[in-house]
Amino acid sequence: MKTITEEVVDLLQKLWSDDSKFLILKVLCREECSARGVARKIGMSHTMVNKCLRDMVKAGVVDVLELNSRIKVYRLNENYRWLKRLIKP
Repeated sequence: MKTITEEVVDLLQKLWSDDSKFLILKVLCREECSARGVARKIGMSHTMVNKCLRDMVKAGVVDVLELNSRIKVYRLNENYRWLKRLIKP
């Protein structure tokens, strides 16, 4: 079983190894946002942002709120709010 420190190091390595996910994380450290909104803010395609967000939701770093069948809002998972202190938007 991994220690908390080892889990944090693993998570940070995954996030920092992909610039796209890091940019998305910076946005979500500031505010909740739709995939399209994130894409606009970081200048990335909506398709790529959606793929990254799916990965981040699967990893448990990001939560998705379905406002209705077409609108989803993403936010940093409660357990990872401490990232806000490490990542300056």
